Amino acid sequence: MESIDDYPDGYDPTGMYDTYMAARSAAGSNDIKDIAAELRRRNPDLVTDAVHEH
Repeated sequence: MESIDDYPDGYDPTGMYDTYMAARSAAGSNDIKDIAAELRRRNPDLVTDAVHEH
């Protein structure tokens, strides 16, 4: 069983899961490519290959 001490400082597994699920819902797809694209658009500061919309 994992404990909170097993994660790097600042990592929030519940928050990351919630972020993923929000992107999945917004993508309207179970395809990982669609979900990842939506995650990049919605959370550009969380990823290194973000989509910045101006």
